[in-house]
Amino acid sequence: MKFKKNWNLDFLHKIKWYYLVLTGVLLFVIFFFLLSGKQILTPSQEKLLVPDVCRIHLSSSVQSLDPAFAQSDAEIMIARLVFRGLVSYNARGELQPDLAKSWEISPNQLTYTFYLHEEAYFHNGRRITAGDVKFTLERVLRVNAPTAYILANIVGAEDVLSGKVIELSGIEATDDYTLKITLKRPQPQFLTLLAQPAASILDRYELVEQGVDYGKPGAYRDYDKLFSGTGPYLLTEWLDNEKVVLGINDQYYGEKPYLQRIEFVLNLSTQDALAEFTAGHIDIVQSVLESDWNQLPSILRQDDRMVEEVVRVFRYVAMNSRADVFTDSNLRLAILAAIDGDAALASARGEEGVTNYPYISEYWRNLKVGSENKNPAHLLEAKQYLQAAGYGEGGKTLPTLTLYCGSTQEDIAAANSIAGNLRNLGFGIQIQSLSYRDLRRAIRSGEAAFYTSQFADKGGGLDVFFSEVVDANWQGVIGEGPWTNLLNQAYAASEDNKIDIFKQVEEQLANYGILRSLYANKTSILVNYDRWTNFIVTAGGSMALEELQPNRTLSE
Repeated sequence: MKFKKNWNLDFLHKIKWYYLVLTGVLLFVIFFFLLSGKQILTPSQEKLLVPDVCRIHLSSSVQSLDPAFAQSDAEIMIARLVFRGLVSYNARGELQPDLAKSWEISPNQLTYTFYLHEEAYFHNGRRITAGDVKFTLERVLRVNAPTAYILANIVGAEDVLSGKVIELSGIEATDDYTLKITLKRPQPQFLTLLAQPAASILDRYELVEQGVDYGKPGAYRDYDKLFSGTGPYLLTEWLDNEKVVLGINDQYYGEKPYLQRIEFVLNLSTQDALAEFTAGHIDIVQSVLESDWNQLPSILRQDDRMVEEVVRVFRYVAMNSRADVFTDSNLRLAILAAIDGDAALASARGEEGVTNYPYISEYWRNLKVGSENKNPAHLLEAKQYLQAAGYGEGGKTLPTLTLYCGSTQEDIAAANSIAGNLRNLGFGIQIQSLSYRDLRRAIRSGEAAFYTSQFADKGGGLDVFFSEVVDANWQGVIGEGPWTNLLNQAYAASEDNKIDIFKQVEEQLANYGILRSLYANKTSILVNYDRWTNFIVTAGGSMALEELQPNRTLSE
């Protein structure tokens, strides 16, 4: 084939003149934009302008996303993004309507009537009805979930817990969008308890279909078994021990968050997470120490920030005064006096906590953060109590105790510190580590008569703590005492008076040798402020990711 010598000229003649003009205009606009003061972005900077993906390193494990069994900080935080209950707490700790748009309480404070949003859907597109609410709450009792006590005051709860019946007589779906709950006795903190993760509403058909696989990571290799939540985010991917990925729920009836996609990175060491942060692959890193921060390149420390908050998360030790040797109040007082809270903090968290508060309620009110240690062991006092109990020279032999704890590294480190204190006093002691779910059951059954655990404010504050740990009406763990009437007064009191009454409860528990606080947590989180703004840590140390916003302005 031969080409014409004037082929370029022929080609140009075939192009209309106005195409050439249009091309020239476009080139001029592009050139003007580049010279108008705008930055020419590198690929890494262009990534900063993509606001829809946030990658977060989590310091605790994710074993279950079933809200009834979510126990770790990470599990609870993710479950709150995916699921919703009748009511919930916002980032500021305020109780608000959620799947229930409104409710009424009867004059005798025993009947709650909830009116559901008619435009609320599960992630699979099925409309949420009162039947789903009834089935979900009944299921919490049927499976004896770790926090089943939140529903223990509903009429018929004991029969469901014991397995006598499967339906809860105190819950009635009067129509598709109206639910009536009847209580056995007035319970001022009932709405507070309904805001806990375990009361999140699930798709009853998926619960039946998936059975024991519901909420477990192994279920998500099969897309037919992806569960359907009700919250602003839906689960899109869960790789065992690697990551959990959430995408935005376009059908969400409430206000949609800014983030389109959240990737939670699991099981990285802090050092590995910091390396990924430095490389720009992770945006937020949990549990960062000051020494870790100082190792970062100076340019990162200029643009990013380590958020340090003292939060309402604390560790305590408690005894069931009706079990075994713990019926002796002097023995209990000796045990608590011998425990060194400062040493427990140093062993379990290093410097990430505070011990300078005598009562949880006082700390709750003020969030004191002084540096001096004020929670040491009192060995002389402990020996005096032992002598009063008939132990010591010429007396009874000190018993061997079993100390129960959770299964995290922090749980076990704190328990080992406590065990060391008691061995120095002459006790034999062994440690029994359980999952949070099994620990909760062991405490309720009385098997775990001596235990250490952690409480984090998930919303509802001290009402939830004392309901969970002390209140004999729902738990029967500590047992009734002079604190019982005080608890009922505290639940119904205003916030200011509530703290004062709870302090009286704590004083009584301390005098009886039943409960002692050890330390409160500090949380340190590294945030890439070059990409994100409005980062909020809740009172319980969780991250309010619904509030997180992209930073659309590149730092200079």
